[in-house]
Amino acid sequence: MLVVPTSKRFLKRSFDKTTYKFADKLELVVNDEFGIYVHIPFCRALCNFCPFYKEPYDFGKCSKYVDAIVSEIEKSSIEGKASWVYFGGGTPNMLTVHQLAKIKDAIQKKVKVDSIGIELLPDVLTPEYIRELRLAKFTKVSIGVESLNKEVLRGTGRMTPGRKEIANLVKEVKYRGLWVNLDFMIGLPGQDKKSFLDDIGAAMEMDPSQVTIYPFIEMGKVKTQDAMPDKDQYMAIEEASQILMKAGYARTGIWAFSKGNDVYDLLRDELANDCFGFGPGAFSICGQQKIVNPDLEVYLKDFKDGKSRGFVTDITEEINDWQKFARKLYDMDFTDTSKFVKEPKKVINLLKKSGFISKDGKLTDKGIIYAHDISKMIMESQPYPLRDTEKVENYEEYQKLKN
Repeated sequence: MLVVPTSKRFLKRSFDKTTYKFADKLELVVNDEFGIYVHIPFCRALCNFCPFYKEPYDFGKCSKYVDAIVSEIEKSSIEGKASWVYFGGGTPNMLTVHQLAKIKDAIQKKVKVDSIGIELLPDVLTPEYIRELRLAKFTKVSIGVESLNKEVLRGTGRMTPGRKEIANLVKEVKYRGLWVNLDFMIGLPGQDKKSFLDDIGAAMEMDPSQVTIYPFIEMGKVKTQDAMPDKDQYMAIEEASQILMKAGYARTGIWAFSKGNDVYDLLRDELANDCFGFGPGAFSICGQQKIVNPDLEVYLKDFKDGKSRGFVTDITEEINDWQKFARKLYDMDFTDTSKFVKEPKKVINLLKKSGFISKDGKLTDKGIIYAHDISKMIMESQPYPLRDTEKVENYEEYQKLKN
């Protein structure tokens, strides 16, 4: 069907225009609504399915990282009230809670915060760590389960906590009064639909606050390939969605299902608000500017030398429109499309004519499959300077800093 290749062609053309330059950071001006993302790149082992910026854990570098990120936060222009704060990675719980609290306290000296969330790897998570997080006033946790099938996890390079261990961790989180999301993936090597749906059924018995399901994302240096075609992954998520909604979960995004009014959804929130990113590899978007921090080596070197540099690019009106389109697609809601222009407007009209968007502005069944496909494509295709080095005008200059 023409609507899918047409959409992808427009998006690719927009992404192809994006270029970065490694330079002194610009001072970003805070708008009324913004969020904060803290990137902690350290991992005990580098999972072969993870596409995000990460580094092997090193005690000395970790200590220097905490000093550097606290300094970065202190020197930033953030002020007012943050709509959301998320700690992600990498593996945030490779840091001690004391180290996490130093970073959190630096943020709270600059802005008001109602809620602070953190991603956690279950392999290295303990009841004591959860208790310390609560005492440090974290309010939400997202546990990266991915799969409850031990054979599937072994194929990814992850350790294999069983269902009982995960259930006990969820029980402890809830006992401590923390809101909890469980992340799952479909399409992992060795995984089939039955084992995936078994995971979702087991998750329902644990009764988390939210369940998020991601298709297999292929980008960067992902060292493995998905186990099933994309469309089969999307159909499996849709089957899981029926299980979740029958259990009392509301669909809050194409891949997120929550109970109550609260959500933990970094992907959605980054599409909705300006975002200030701290730590190596983190990105900030504010107004018409996007800045991506350098990798850990250069990040620590710049901290030592008193410099503040990153990969800088302008956000054009076209890219801004596509970001708004992506947000509406993720929310599965096109009830108000009056502000769209040019290519996004053309695609929306095509979606309506082709039966992907109903008369009330909601996505139809085939529109939902389209939303999976395009949301995945956006995640995989947006240029990221630490991965797509050809997009950096002066990458050779950047490389010299690493020698």
